[in-house]
Amino acid sequence: MSETEKNDYVDRKVKIIDQDGNIQYVEPKDLKKGSIITTDLNDEQLKRISQSFDVFKDVLDVETDETMKTKEQFEITFMRSDDPNRDILTWERMATTYKMAQHYFGDAFEVRRVIFRIMMWNIIDALSEEEKQREDVQLVIRLFNGTAKQKSAQSGKSNNSNPTDGNDQPTSGTDTEGPFAGR
Repeated sequence: MSETEKNDYVDRKVKIIDQDGNIQYVEPKDLKKGSIITTDLNDEQLKRISQSFDVFKDVLDVETDETMKTKEQFEITFMRSDDPNRDILTWERMATTYKMAQHYFGDAFEVRRVIFRIMMWNIIDALSEEEKQREDVQLVIRLFNGTAKQKSAQSGKSNNSNPTDGNDQPTSGTDTEGPFAGR
């Protein structure tokens, strides 16, 4: 990871809820792994976890610490959850968003990394107010929330089955600053 990429993580704080229900923001390095809560993931859950891992394998290898580099390590993160089904659904939603966003921004590795970061930072409430104002970030969030017009992979046109008040047109190659600059 380059110095520029490392700086992307500087001042990022993770939103957590403590045991008393209070919201706190902490640095990722200060997070501790939770205990394994369940070892009873069924075959269907394991299949779905495996499918999510396969979608993100290349970016997980670069974007995460040593806790999610292999499929087994990825599965263990779900065993630490008090609601593995909720987390499986979140990762499936991320996978769908990830694939849809690639239709807008392309599928170059660096673009996929940025899409992944935006989704992760959005989930942990670590996007800055400035980042939240960027059109490309807003599009990824709308895709994740299911409120963006979906672009047909074959025609390149948006359909209106999922209306939004935004203009969800690809910005690939036209962005001059921000996460998708020059891509």
